[in-house]
Amino acid sequence: MIFRDFVSSEDGVPFLTRIEQMHDGLFSRIPNLPNPCGIGTLFVVVRADLSATAYINEPLRAFARARDNVQAGAMVMLDDILDVDRLMLPGPAHPHDAVVSLLSHGWRRSLYFDFSPLHLPPTERTYDLERLLGLQQAQLLFQHRTRLSLEGWQRLLSEGWFPFSYLRAASVQRIIAHAESGWPVQELLADGSLDTDLRDAATKGSALFNHSTFQPHLEAIERGFERFASGDYISATSILYPRIEGVLRSLRLGAGANSFRVQELIGAATPSDDAIHLMPTRFREFLDAFCFRHFAPGATASYVSRHTVAHGVADPATMDRKAAAIAVLTLLQIALFAPRTRERAGA
Repeated sequence: MIFRDFVSSEDGVPFLTRIEQMHDGLFSRIPNLPNPCGIGTLFVVVRADLSATAYINEPLRAFARARDNVQAGAMVMLDDILDVDRLMLPGPAHPHDAVVSLLSHGWRRSLYFDFSPLHLPPTERTYDLERLLGLQQAQLLFQHRTRLSLEGWQRLLSEGWFPFSYLRAASVQRIIAHAESGWPVQELLADGSLDTDLRDAATKGSALFNHSTFQPHLEAIERGFERFASGDYISATSILYPRIEGVLRSLRLGAGANSFRVQELIGAATPSDDAIHLMPTRFREFLDAFCFRHFAPGATASYVSRHTVAHGVADPATMDRKAAAIAVLTLLQIALFAPRTRERAGA
């Protein structure tokens, strides 16, 4: 018996099966239920006595990380949002209540249900429901980031690229299309496709490091970003690659650890695998293969990594715009993963 599950339209037939079963067993019992095509959001709370309350097409309120300052009342577009932290419940849902949630974004849909609190003996949910719904909404919003085949991912990784979350949706889609087609992603850097994203990252991105964990690194990060924006890529690379390790050390230290081996530092970058839209597993692989790429002391280093830069053996010719851009975007990705960088997110 399945009492808790999450499926989305990305799953195809399993999603259709689940939502049709949920309609037959629960949704069809809701008085005055609109036609399914007219339902954008649906939240149902089922209590122990099997009474229930349904909230249909209620306006959603979320705590989200914005790319830039957003004025009250202004229209918010997808590219204005970097991440969703929490989705506020439209009504009370106590830990001992069962819940069903239908979320949407455009033509995309997701269904989540948890009937475990109705089991005997009674149990309570122990997880943060609003946080979970926020992650699910983020997964709907940013599915374009995760539509990457294994072959496409391997090509992307071989070039030292990642579908970074600070990049706008169209840029990520272009990067993924190039990787899937076997075209060099470097072309997008050369033809100016990423110029706006990189300019914003360098001039506005440091605002993501507003938590105390990052304060020891903020001045260096801002200086590195400023050097990148001015076109001084050797300086930007020299500053930022060692700082990637420094930030990860601070995150691990903040978690109470006293060991700082490379694999432990990489793990500190993604403290949870829940944020699927941020691609935690592949981001760890990217850090290991590119940012912390192994090198043999004494050998010629024809690539940029934390090790080649920190040991002073990186070829200056490789400390170019791409290397500096990757450092900027990597630090911003780490900031989005960090669990408490969202404290000041706006509703």
